[in-house]
Amino acid sequence: MQVTALPFQSADLGTYGLTREQCSEQVYVICDEESYAGAAAVSFLLRARGNTLLSGLITLSGGVGRYGYRWVASKRDSFVVKILSRTLQGRWR
Repeated sequence: MQVTALPFQSADLGTYGLTREQCSEQVYVICDEESYAGAAAVSFLLRARGNTLLSGLITLSGGVGRYGYRWVASKRDSFVVKILSRTLQGRWR
């Protein structure tokens, strides 16, 4: 599956039925006729890249996964989240 990431700051959000405010709060995935937001979007992307275990854990955790997503999203610029992000991407520069 090919994924195209669009920064919300320059995307035509009206095409997707989204607002800048919505996109500044959480990530969105739009695939075919379905859309996913927040933890569900992260779970979808993990599953698409073949990480079904982590995707399943996020989905099965329900409210815990959604809370974890909101915590990470609210601390995007923190040191801890930057380290987690680099770890997931496999780079340390």
